[in-house]
Amino acid sequence: RSQLSAAANEGVVAVTPSRVLDSRTGLGTVSRLKAGPVTLRLPDSVPTGARAVMLNVTGTSATKAGHVTAYPGGTTKPATSNVNVVPGRTQANLVLVGIGANRTVTLDVHGGPMHLVADLVGYQLGERPAAAPQRVLDSRAGLGASPGAKLGPVRLRLPDAVPANASVVWLNVTVTGASAPGHVTAYAAGAPKPGTSNVNVKAGQTQANLVAVPVGADRSVVLDVHGGTMHVIADLVGWQPPL
Repeated sequence: RSQLSAAANEGVVAVTPSRVLDSRTGLGTVSRLKAGPVTLRLPDSVPTGARAVMLNVTGTSATKAGHVTAYPGGTTKPATSNVNVVPGRTQANLVLVGIGANRTVTLDVHGGPMHLVADLVGYQLGERPAAAPQRVLDSRAGLGASPGAKLGPVRLRLPDAVPANASVVWLNVTVTGASAPGHVTAYAAGAPKPGTSNVNVKAGQTQANLVAVPVGADRSVVLDVHGGTMHVIADLVGWQPPL
């Protein structure tokens, strides 16, 4: 099982966004629609001590439905997704991804083909390297929760890979198969539910978003589904130590 790293006390450093990949113009890659893996070499503005980067990844002009998976260059592709795209829709998501061999990350297009755009928005410092995502919840398969579409609070106990002193976890939360429009709110277990939303979805749509959520009671977080019933999927991509 992949061991994911915590960020060091420096944590995630935000930067002025800069475009580092655009397959429409040939920035960072050959100018054409993409299918399969696209290797992105990070610019020198990312310091050598960085272990992960934050990218806003956009898929557009898809010829058929597909998704994009981000992972460290030179490593095995995980069975997860970060951006889900259908023809006629431009879709973006924030991605936290470890830096791999030769200062690269891979954006793998499944389905499509489609154009890819990536903007660098930050990086993560730390002593231990970040790693590929780990799926911790999938209501379609009964992973981390009972099988079946959800409505109301879904309590997720974090795996042992998350250290006991972690105060925040980063989850890529995906919802799919919604019976009606709705949303998901992520918050610490044992805390009051906030009046906010993290993922908003229309009926029949698949939608994902990167979420930073405090770790609550019994090392757990809550993903609360409002609106129609829907399947909920969560991939663990990192955590923060106590601030």
